[in-house]
Amino acid sequence: PSIRDLAASDLFDVRIFVMDEESGLHPSLVGMERAIVHVGHMSDADAAAAIMQSRSSVVFDAAGWTRGARQGILAALESLVPVVGYVGYMGTSGFARRWMVSDAVAAPPEAQAAFSESHIYLPQSLFLPRSDQRAEMAAQNSNTPFAERDRLIKVARAYRAPVDARRVLCNFNALWKVDQGTVMRWRLILQLLPDSVLWLVRFPEGAEEGIRAAMGEMSSRVVFTDWLPRADHWRVKAMLCDLYLDTPQYNSHQTAAEALSFGIPVLASYRTSMASRLCASQVLSAGFPQHVVSEDQY
Repeated sequence: PSIRDLAASDLFDVRIFVMDEESGLHPSLVGMERAIVHVGHMSDADAAAAIMQSRSSVVFDAAGWTRGARQGILAALESLVPVVGYVGYMGTSGFARRWMVSDAVAAPPEAQAAFSESHIYLPQSLFLPRSDQRAEMAAQNSNTPFAERDRLIKVARAYRAPVDARRVLCNFNALWKVDQGTVMRWRLILQLLPDSVLWLVRFPEGAEEGIRAAMGEMSSRVVFTDWLPRADHWRVKAMLCDLYLDTPQYNSHQTAAEALSFGIPVLASYRTSMASRLCASQVLSAGFPQHVVSEDQY
């Protein structure tokens, strides 16, 4: 269940403590302002005291070591209340007196030595689509009226998406997740599938030139677009894309969940780190073991 699901339940009293005042409210939290407490302006000690005053019985860390995280606050809490890492950071916090929610694919038991935390293993992937995404998927995957399909095609053409391609392979990660080995595999896939194109997002700035150069003679079959409008982007992608090719070095996380939600098949590969195994975890939980391959099979 998502934070929104838990907050809507009568079984839990949920408080969301926002530690980063500069990044703005995450879109998934819009409409939940009554549950939000801003502590970013406080010292670590004062923020920890405010959290304890809420009578929290468990604190979930959704930030880890990402931008805006305040591990000092959590360090002040861990002797008073269980602190559990969940979803926001795919790696260890380095703090010994904590727990981490994980699964046996993303963080196998034999890899326990790489984590300071004790693990709470879920029977399926720890990173499943949010309930609102699943509801949207069900609505959007029903028969789309011709007029709406025409509108989506116009949106796609306006952004120069590959509307007329016979077969569309795609990846919508930020391109810093793409290493040289992955580019070489994509290049080979395009050579083996002469009727295909590869659709990528033009982000960050300057990455397009490097990937085109590495693609060599296949570069003309790589389509770069800017981000599509938020309201339509997955509907357009689901309409055009045949296969999502994940990045083995650092997997798609939220993006893979959304692709699977909208019915796009995802090919996942994996390495040893948690961040490089999460997509495989999601694809297996979605019921597609044939779409999880080793890097040599990718």
